[in-house]
Amino acid sequence: MSLTYKKSTRTLNYKDDKPTVQVLKPVRYPTITAEDLAEEIAQTQGVTKTQVLAVTEALINRLIHYMKIGHGVRMGDFGIFKPSFSAKSAETAEELDAKLITRKKILFYPGKAFRSMLKNISVESEDGVSDADTANGGGSSPGNNPSGGSGGSDDTGGNSFD
Repeated sequence: MSLTYKKSTRTLNYKDDKPTVQVLKPVRYPTITAEDLAEEIAQTQGVTKTQVLAVTEALINRLIHYMKIGHGVRMGDFGIFKPSFSAKSAETAEELDAKLITRKKILFYPGKAFRSMLKNISVESEDGVSDADTANGGGSSPGNNPSGGSGGSDDTGGNSFD
């Protein structure tokens, strides 16, 4: 298993002289659906696809319930989900209120299984050339993770915390 990248040229439009730089971009593959995963799980665990999807939906509903009231949810080796937000700053404490919140989000801190996978995943170019050094041990984006993992996701999946 490996991450695949392609080389690309990017123009820096925010600079006056519009220089170009060379960047690596991940090659994106089609997304696997919940139904596909449920089918695989059903075949290997002796339950029906409907049962797998029902449990998954119930799990998501409980995650949403607890995050709406401010709780983080630890899912074993899967990771931790925490509700959070981004906000503008103010000159004085009296100016601080909820109107300064610019975005609600869910932070995801990968658990042991995902951190191990990221540490051990190889990286190769789209032409199949494998890189011996996967830069920073094949790590991921840096983040403030109290559990030692990395990164946080700003993807709220369309769920709000209202």
